[in-house]
Amino acid sequence: MFVFKVLYLLTFISYAEDSSDLSDKLMELRSQIQQEADQLDSEKLRLNANLQSLTVQKGELSSQKDILSMKKKEMHKALAKKKKAHKGEDPEAYKGQSKKIDKSLEMLNEYLQAAVPFKLEERSKEISKVKKKRENKELTVAEYFDAYWSLLQREIRFSESVEIHKGFVKIDDERFEVEFLKLGMIGLYFKTRAGEYGHYEYQDLSKTWTPVWITDSEQKKSLSEVFIARSQGVTDGIYEMPLMVKGVENVL
Repeated sequence: MFVFKVLYLLTFISYAEDSSDLSDKLMELRSQIQQEADQLDSEKLRLNANLQSLTVQKGELSSQKDILSMKKKEMHKALAKKKKAHKGEDPEAYKGQSKKIDKSLEMLNEYLQAAVPFKLEERSKEISKVKKKRENKELTVAEYFDAYWSLLQREIRFSESVEIHKGFVKIDDERFEVEFLKLGMIGLYFKTRAGEYGHYEYQDLSKTWTPVWITDSEQKKSLSEVFIARSQGVTDGIYEMPLMVKGVENVL
């Protein structure tokens, strides 16, 4: 009987300890669940706030789109009225100016033919395109002048810049892939992949620029130094370069 009571007491104590551990674990789980629930609520509030912000932004963008669309329609309407009012002709304030711009574009085209042939086809096409638009009455005289002024500014930039670009040159019916070095609008030099150098000479008889090889070793050495310096972004220094202007050779 005594042994039974002892065993019962030990069993009760063990059960009480297990129940206490289980209760502690249960409380710990409840605490974790509550923390995760709080975090979930917090995340839900954050997402709702972001959604509201995005909704507001969407509304603002939609309003901006409508405003820009209205402005675009108004601009097109105003342009259509302007073209209709003048029918492509000069308004009174610009009477006679269109012919002056025609003459200026002709002079600009003559300049292109005399200057070194840097992207000559591209530049000539731009002038022809502007003149064609004016002939088709797609430009008012004010727009015609703006287009001419833009072309003139580009030519001024070209006359001041030293640039390197890739292209092709044809000499004695053979085509070479080269690097061009443009010295303003007075000198255009080239270098082949094989390391040969040349430049364009102005021919008085044909009034054209012709590519020719450079054979002088000192001139080739100088050009090599200029090509290297320009490709590395060096903007100062003293270099000797052959220069052919209207058949007269100079060293620059």
